[in-house]
Amino acid sequence: MENEELLKKFREEFKEIKKKLGFKSSFKELNDIFSIEEMVLQEGYVSPLLNRKLSRRIVDIYKSWLNYACDLINPSSNNILILMESRMLSQEDKKKISDIIKRIVSLISSNNLIALTKDEKFEAKFIDDAVHFWNSYFKIEMIKILNKIKEGWDEDKNQ
Repeated sequence: MENEELLKKFREEFKEIKKKLGFKSSFKELNDIFSIEEMVLQEGYVSPLLNRKLSRRIVDIYKSWLNYACDLINPSSNNILILMESRMLSQEDKKKISDIIKRIVSLISSNNLIALTKDEKFEAKFIDDAVHFWNSYFKIEMIKILNKIKEGWDEDKNQ
């Protein structure tokens, strides 16, 4: 199946899943944050369990950020770059990261529960909560943290 056909089918299936579950987040919002079109193109098909595939993609994106956030709080002595970045952050920054970690883990736990209960209303809430958290908190706070890290690297290169 060609990419255009695949994406067309994906958008049609997405509309059906959105209608069935009743979540409010738009295709554009989910694609902008979680690159859901890329997910389908990489796999080359539209999953018959698209709602679970979307949820899994959301979790995967948050898990990658979770790993980075955990490394900033508790850097491995084997990773000099993370050690240096961790030292660029204040205790207040690390408290903020710790809060981000807790919120991500809560979100991931919700998805694990959905996988077992198959509760579609809870799944719709999970999707909307994932988008809301990204837009209202995660992105804002991570930009602040990453700006501090970039400034730290910029200072180091100018010395």
